[in-house]
Amino acid sequence: MNRLLFFLASLLYCLSTYSQEVKLFTGTDFPLQHYVGINYQHNDRFSADLSFGLVTSPYNNELYDWINVPSRLESRKDFIQDFTNDGSVLGLGLNVHKNKWYIGIQGQHIQLNGSSSYNEIINSDFVQNDLAPGEKQLLDSVLNILRSPIGRLLVDLEDQVSIETNLIQLGLKVGRQIQFKDSKFSMNVELGITANIQATTKTTYDQALASQIEVFAQNFVTGSNSNQLIENLDFEQQGELVNEFFEDYGFIPSLRVGVAYRLWKK
Repeated sequence: MNRLLFFLASLLYCLSTYSQEVKLFTGTDFPLQHYVGINYQHNDRFSADLSFGLVTSPYNNELYDWINVPSRLESRKDFIQDFTNDGSVLGLGLNVHKNKWYIGIQGQHIQLNGSSSYNEIINSDFVQNDLAPGEKQLLDSVLNILRSPIGRLLVDLEDQVSIETNLIQLGLKVGRQIQFKDSKFSMNVELGITANIQATTKTTYDQALASQIEVFAQNFVTGSNSNQLIENLDFEQQGELVNEFFEDYGFIPSLRVGVAYRLWKK
């Protein structure tokens, strides 16, 4: 804690020494995050900002409503949307100013956290849509057995699977500063869009439990349905599908409204 306070104090000292102006700001960035940050105004033309935000309700769901995908991928988007609980955003921006207007580039590291049960995943449209009608019937039979008293002794389908997805986004923004008269406070209104340049998903689950379900499927069910069930329980593969979703369609628009407080001005 002392090291963190020392680092922050040193940062503020450096910014106040070499900058024309330093501001703290906070606000909301629809449909992604609520944020706080610091803006370093080097001179009248150039500035940089560093921010940290939280992806909380309602943005953990609203985010996906603004990502456009083909109709064949709607079930995948709905699955990821239902799966997402919360997240965080680390942002960096570089801006060029003219009068009260500015344009800039922005980079973001977004971490999205989600969890769901085996039962919810297997019964989701995301998984079910990949099954032929006959395979669905056989899979339902397997699940009914697993939900029976004997099946519950072997496998707990309510056990949780966790997913952490990390996104690197890069984009553009344009905004306007509104300075309140005779005040250290000001307001910023900003429009922007980012595109995904990298997505990495990590899944955490009870692999022993997944192995038990695989053994059960192989022993009690034969044919393609057994193989399909095992394939659907390969959560590493499902994580790759999440990566593909964001890499192909991860264009995130934003409307940012915030308030800033001037800490320092030369």
